[in-house]
Amino acid sequence: SAGAQVAVEKCNFPDGSTRFVAYVKGTQSIGWGGAEPWDMKSNAELYQGQRSASYQATIDALEAAGAQPGDVVDVVAHSQAGMVAAYLSMESEFDVQMQITAGSPVEPTLDDDQNLVQLRHTDDPVSALSGGSAEGTGSPDSFTVSPEGDPGITVGDIWVDSHLLHSYEETAAMVDES
Repeated sequence: SAGAQVAVEKCNFPDGSTRFVAYVKGTQSIGWGGAEPWDMKSNAELYQGQRSASYQATIDALEAAGAQPGDVVDVVAHSQAGMVAAYLSMESEFDVQMQITAGSPVEPTLDDDQNLVQLRHTDDPVSALSGGSAEGTGSPDSFTVSPEGDPGITVGDIWVDSHLLHSYEETAAMVDES
């Protein structure tokens, strides 16, 4: 629905199997606690290794869509949601086989059978919080794309345009074309 921070698709296949895809938004409020789970409090909690209201809301959305422990769940996430995706991949009871993140402030440690696609802009200060891993993580099919998000000095630098979703959508289109 309009304004939702999590959208879940349930895919049913002819062989009877199902797969869920969770699309999770990033930070929506600079507030601290309250009615909006995708806020700065959840950012701080997730970055410090704690569960957050945004993580719980994502679990609730998956369960409301019918996902159960052991079900395959793929995650597409921006910004704060990259931390939510990391927790889903590493700690939840779901079988997360694919994680696609844009501007995530963390890099998860995934198993060899989990795919990780990371979009990171070299000029995105939020993505830079991850530090990155020299060897990468996840399956051998995992990869990171890290172009400059907002070349040159522009007015967009004031509000960190290189981190905003529209900037990562341009990068994703570039990856699709390659």
